[in-house]
Order: sequence, then C-alpha cells, then structure tokens
Amino acid sequence: MLTGKIGFDFSSSAVKRAGLDHWEHLDFRYFSRFKEFCGFAAGRRIVAVTKAARVSALDFDFAASDILLFGNETMGLPPALLKRLPHQVQIPMWGPVRSLNLSNSVAVVAYAHIRSVYGSDLSHMAAEFPRTYYKKYHEIR
Repeated sequence: MLTGKIGFDFSSSAVKRAGLDHWEHLDFRYFSRFKEFCGFAAGRRIVAVTKAARVSALDFDFAASDILLFGNETMGLPPALLKRLPHQVQIPMWGPVRSLNLSNSVAVVAYAHIRSVYGSDLSHMAAEFPRTYYKKYHEIR
C-alpha cells in the first residue's frame, strides 16, 4: 500500500521489471490521501517504523494483521503523525552512520514481522512458496 505523492510511475517498464513475477501475488493499493488509508486500516494495528522509536523491530511482538508504516526515504514519518501512533519500532543500528535505505529497511522489518508471527524456522515455507523467478529464468535460457 502506498499513500500520498509517489515519485514514480507504476506503469513504467522499470517498475514492472523490478516486480519480476511477483505482481500477480501483490495486493497493491494506492491511497491519494492518508485519511483514506486510515479508513482502510480501521481495526488493524498500524506499526510505525521510525528511528525515534524505543522498541527494536527485532523484539516487537507483531500480529499477523499489523500494517507496517514507513515514511519516505529522506524524511521518514512526520512527527505529528508519530504522536498519533502508539506502536513504533526501530531498526537497531550502531555507530554514527545510519546507512540502510528505505528498501533495505522494509526488508529487515518485514522479515522481523514474519519471524515474530510465524516463528524462526521458516524452512516449511520454501516448499509452499517456490522461487518461481529462477525457474522461469532458467526455462527461458
């Protein structure tokens, strides 16, 4: 789900190429206004991901229905919005440089969510969700 101004066009070939064969499995939704998103999310816990949080995403007790909310690449989530969201997590980083970009941050927190909800042994998921991109790639060659 995305909300607000988006800096790229979803119909572009670059976005489609980046999505590989995953688009058919994606429940993509775009909300032009954050208020519309909040209406959609009603009844679900919104977990803000912010460097200002005191709780590590690696230690948070996620629920399967949680919505992970990330800000934009340069500014993060607005402070006024963070004041309204009681559930906040951060990615623990050491040293003076915070060097994860938004894509990497989403991956880290998404896997922390999966691990929290489904446990740390995810080997059973490999059979359920085969790596179809590699299969298709090798069939083409």
